[in-house]
Amino acid sequence: MEKGLVKDWDLFESILDFTVKKFVTKDNDLPFVLTEAAWAPTEDRKKLAELLFEKHQIPATYVAKSQVCAAFAHGKSTALVVDSGATHTSVVPIIDGIVLKKSIKQNNMGAHHVQMCVERFAEKKAIDLAVWKEIASKEKVEPGSKPKFTKHSRTAFSKSWLCDQVNRGSLTQWRFGISDGI
Repeated sequence: MEKGLVKDWDLFESILDFTVKKFVTKDNDLPFVLTEAAWAPTEDRKKLAELLFEKHQIPATYVAKSQVCAAFAHGKSTALVVDSGATHTSVVPIIDGIVLKKSIKQNNMGAHHVQMCVERFAEKKAIDLAVWKEIASKEKVEPGSKPKFTKHSRTAFSKSWLCDQVNRGSLTQWRFGISDGI
């Protein structure tokens, strides 16, 4: 998946096969309710319907826009849904449950970009960012001052685990003061 759209249909089909095999039996004809991004092309919906109806003999399906579902979940049929994920941010206007497709705005800045900016800022200020499991002990500090902590031995964690934690955004020991501009 990339920006809410299926990029590898073979992989998606294998996930769908697993899901159908796990939850659908011949005795219970379950309809499917699926969500898609507001900017998903019609061809994707057709391909999905073809997989569900022809390959898996699903009796019925409904494909809803995920942003409309988010608005309805908050009891609103008219809303401006702002969705900021790891890789991008989108703004989707909805009026009476209908997406205004021409007014959808997307930006390639998401949490990964914000994390990169925070890491650069911390590097400039010589602030050590640590994954919470790296912290052996910590001391209380005044707001605006640098954190004081000791780390466990680096040998306790594999490089791949630390890289994974950084990529997941699990750097939770940030201690920035308001005077630092954040």
